[in-house]
Amino acid sequence: MEKKHHVCGCSIISPTHILTAAHCVEDKPKVSDLQVRVGSSKHESGGTVKDVKAYKIHPLFNSELMDYDAAVIRLSSPLIFGNSVKAIELCTSTPKDGTPAFISGWGLMKNDGEDLSPVLKMAKVETMSHESCSKTAYGKNIKECMICLKGNGSDACEGDSGGPMIIEEPSKCLIGITSFGFHCGSEKYPGVSALVPKCLTFIEKSMKEM
Repeated sequence: MEKKHHVCGCSIISPTHILTAAHCVEDKPKVSDLQVRVGSSKHESGGTVKDVKAYKIHPLFNSELMDYDAAVIRLSSPLIFGNSVKAIELCTSTPKDGTPAFISGWGLMKNDGEDLSPVLKMAKVETMSHESCSKTAYGKNIKECMICLKGNGSDACEGDSGGPMIIEEPSKCLIGITSFGFHCGSEKYPGVSALVPKCLTFIEKSMKEM
């Protein structure tokens, strides 16, 4: 997703709708300032760039707690699906602790980095149960609409917000929307995503209304 420059990642959920993090659009930018690039592994070129018609932020989004960090974007015109442009199914249930997952994005490649990755990067991680993540330094700050990842050094970083967290078993689906973290790759502060199954009602309603 772009606003004259790379802002956040996102996931295609229909020919006309995109899912991203609420904090990516919480400053209420004009829809005319937003664009979405699809079908390219490069963050500044290639693929197709689409204008945005509208967007909705989850009504329960809390910018201090980063709870319910989800937003649905309506594109100005439908995408044409093909080998490089496809929608991802939405997970309907929370996976068990330790389920293999994948995160991806164009964010910083190290905690103290300065430049975004010029090409799409992916990392294999594992899901953490709510109970397990609540035992980390986050403690009670891990809410019901959050899912954490265990990366063993791999993690999302600044610039990856809004991007996908995908599991492949029992079927491939989007389980999380990259939300926040501290000190990218830290065991003390694992990466946190908005939990998609807890946002399904909002997502489905937004797609019908926009």
